[in-house]
Amino acid sequence: MPGTIESCINKIVRDASLTPHAGVVDRDALREIEGLVGRARVDALLGALHNEIRGRLLADGLESEPFCKAAHGLVYASATLGFSALSRACIAVEAAYRTGTEFETRRREAREAAESALAALLDLRQAA
Repeated sequence: MPGTIESCINKIVRDASLTPHAGVVDRDALREIEGLVGRARVDALLGALHNEIRGRLLADGLESEPFCKAAHGLVYASATLGFSALSRACIAVEAAYRTGTEFETRRREAREAAESALAALLDLRQAA
């Protein structure tokens, strides 16, 4: 169904190759979300995403379980706003935590995706 949040999320997951920040943020999907909820709401959501990434996922010294919980909290929000690489990295962290395999590798990848998302968020904020 075109124009629904679900269709936007599906588009984000399918195609995250737009530039700038190719693979980090899908600006077309973000504009589609903006059309649904308005610019002010998108700005607020992007600000909240920034705060969650900075304050939780990139917080120093998080043990495995709190890190996994922080990642879980970002899966849907990041995908909804066009940050599919971050969403996928957070999903991978959760899976690694559950299975007990490659958790530190997935944590590092999630932190890298989070840093990339923060850079894209800064660019989006400056472009507004």
